[in-house]
Amino acid sequence: MSQLPDLNEIMRQVIDLARQARRLARAGHNEVAARSAEHFEQGAATAYRNQNREQLENNLAAVRALVDQLRARLPGA
Repeated sequence: MSQLPDLNEIMRQVIDLARQARRLARAGHNEVAARSAEHFEQGAATAYRNQNREQLENNLAAVRALVDQLRARLPGA
């Protein structure tokens, strides 16, 4: 059985992806996306503090989807 990533690793991924999302949002002049990235990162921080893996993974999935959408909208990103 494969081992699940620990909460620290998931949180690092959320932080890295949120940083990417904010950078892409600024490049595309998309303030809503930048705020969404901030929201997902804050939600992940709350989940991390509460040791809530499911909520943390949900925030990771959301910020990952946001990055994917922003990359799709920005040529050369």
